[in-house]
Amino acid sequence: MYKVNWKTLVLIIISIFVLNNFANAQKSQEPMITKKVGYSKTRDKQLDEAISKWNGADGADEIRYHFNKVDLNGDGNLDAVVSVLQQSSCGTGGCPMLVFKNAGKGYELVTEMSVSRPPIIVLSTKTKGWNDLVMFVSGGGIKPYYSLLRFDGKSYPENPTVEPEIPKGRKIKGIEYLSGIETYDTGFLLK
Repeated sequence: MYKVNWKTLVLIIISIFVLNNFANAQKSQEPMITKKVGYSKTRDKQLDEAISKWNGADGADEIRYHFNKVDLNGDGNLDAVVSVLQQSSCGTGGCPMLVFKNAGKGYELVTEMSVSRPPIIVLSTKTKGWNDLVMFVSGGGIKPYYSLLRFDGKSYPENPTVEPEIPKGRKIKGIEYLSGIETYDTGFLLK
């Protein structure tokens, strides 16, 4: 007789839905991927602290996350892009994606994107000193497309689903981060 952990089962079902929705969605103007970078397999305690701070004092929901590091603002420090799975924060459009700036002695939250799904594509083009990003958006009844996210001087857009579609015929290329996530069960459990 097996004992069912309902929280884990719900997380697995949500992750399968989110990731399959991405894999099976219609294609819009696709960026050319020059390199695929998966996710870190090594935990970062400073990043754990930053995610815990973002989650707040209650921390009622279990959080699992994947992350990788990339210098987004050209300061020589590796910033972090984090894909979060939290039961109360995920929906048909995806789950939160966090962008943290490496402040040297820890991470500072730059942007919390409300509905997103991995991977995230980092372009070589920049807006206001930060690399432009591309995310695939779908779910919730919208037509799937690739969304261009530009830094506004303070943050990236918080909702990729309201940002414009990459125009047809526009040639863009970038490096794909957080690729290869098959299930969120493989992510780090925030304790």
